[in-house]
Amino acid sequence: MSAGTMVATESWRPNVELAKVNLAPFDISVLEIDDEAVFPYSGEAFDLVCARHPTTTRWEEITRVLQHGGTFFSQQIDLERTVNLPTS
Repeated sequence: MSAGTMVATESWRPNVELAKVNLAPFDISVLEIDDEAVFPYSGEAFDLVCARHPTTTRWEEITRVLQHGGTFFSQQIDLERTVNLPTS
Protein backbone atom coordinates (compact mmCIF):
# COMPACT_ATOMS: atom_id res chain seq x y z
CA MET A 1 0.00 0.00 0.00
CA SER A 2 1.45 3.38 -0.94
CA ALA A 3 2.05 6.17 1.55
CA GLY A 4 -0.97 8.34 2.14
CA THR A 5 -3.41 5.67 1.00
CA MET A 6 -6.75 5.79 2.77
CA VAL A 7 -9.30 3.00 2.71
CA ALA A 8 -12.56 2.32 4.51
CA THR A 9 -14.36 -0.93 5.13
CA GLU A 10 -18.10 -1.23 5.57
CA SER A 11 -20.10 -4.32 6.49
CA TRP A 12 -23.65 -3.00 6.23
CA ARG A 13 -24.64 -3.19 2.57
CA PRO A 14 -26.96 -0.10 2.58
CA ASN A 15 -24.00 2.04 3.69
CA VAL A 16 -21.49 0.81 1.11
CA GLU A 17 -22.64 2.92 -1.84
CA LEU A 18 -23.33 5.91 0.43
CA ALA A 19 -19.81 5.67 1.83
CA LYS A 20 -18.32 5.41 -1.67
CA VAL A 21 -20.13 8.57 -2.78
CA ASN A 22 -19.27 10.52 0.36
CA LEU A 23 -15.63 9.46 0.56
CA ALA A 24 -14.73 9.65 -3.14
CA PRO A 25 -13.98 13.41 -3.01
CA PHE A 26 -11.30 12.62 -0.40
CA ASP A 27 -9.73 9.87 -2.57
CA ILE A 28 -10.77 7.20 -0.04
CA SER A 29 -11.70 3.80 -1.44
CA VAL A 30 -14.44 1.76 0.23
CA LEU A 31 -14.48 -2.00 0.47
CA GLU A 32 -17.52 -4.05 1.50
CA ILE A 33 -16.36 -6.69 3.98
CA ASP A 34 -18.18 -9.09 6.28
CA ASP A 35 -17.82 -8.39 10.02
CA GLU A 36 -16.03 -11.70 10.56
CA ALA A 37 -13.78 -11.63 7.47
CA VAL A 38 -10.02 -11.32 7.52
CA PHE A 39 -9.02 -7.81 6.46
CA PRO A 40 -7.71 -7.96 2.88
CA TYR A 41 -4.56 -6.01 3.70
CA SER A 42 -1.01 -7.09 4.42
CA GLY A 43 0.47 -7.03 7.89
CA GLU A 44 1.48 -3.61 9.21
CA ALA A 45 -0.22 -1.89 6.26
CA PHE A 46 -1.48 1.16 8.21
CA ASP A 47 -0.09 3.67 10.67
CA LEU A 48 -3.63 4.64 11.74
CA VAL A 49 -6.74 2.49 12.07
CA CYS A 50 -10.04 4.15 12.97
CA ALA A 51 -13.33 2.51 13.87
CA ARG A 52 -16.65 4.28 14.24
CA HIS A 53 -19.40 2.28 15.95
CA PRO A 54 -18.10 -1.12 14.88
CA THR A 55 -20.57 -3.96 15.26
CA THR A 56 -17.61 -6.22 16.02
CA THR A 57 -14.14 -5.10 17.06
CA ARG A 58 -11.66 -7.41 15.38
CA TRP A 59 -8.70 -6.89 17.73
CA GLU A 60 -6.57 -9.60 16.10
CA GLU A 61 -7.04 -8.05 12.66
CA ILE A 62 -6.49 -4.48 13.89
CA THR A 63 -3.26 -5.61 15.54
CA ARG A 64 -2.17 -7.43 12.38
CA VAL A 65 -2.67 -4.51 9.95
CA LEU A 66 -1.49 -1.75 12.31
CA GLN A 67 2.17 -0.78 12.01
CA HIS A 68 4.36 -1.09 15.10
CA GLY A 69 3.90 2.16 17.03
CA GLY A 70 0.72 2.96 15.07
CA THR A 71 -2.52 4.34 16.49
CA PHE A 72 -5.95 2.81 16.87
CA PHE A 73 -8.73 5.40 17.29
CA SER A 74 -12.27 4.25 17.95
CA GLN A 75 -15.69 5.64 18.74
CA GLN A 76 -17.54 2.82 20.49
CA ILE A 77 -21.10 2.36 21.62
CA ASP A 78 -22.13 -0.47 23.91
CA LEU A 79 -25.08 -2.75 23.29
CA GLU A 80 -27.08 -1.37 26.24
CA ARG A 81 -27.22 2.04 24.59
CA THR A 82 -28.21 0.82 21.13
CA VAL A 83 -31.79 0.22 22.29
CA ASN A 84 -32.15 4.01 22.54
CA LEU A 85 -30.92 4.70 19.02
CA PRO A 86 -33.60 5.56 16.47
CA THR A 87 -34.01 3.12 13.62
CA SER A 88 -35.00 3.95 10.09
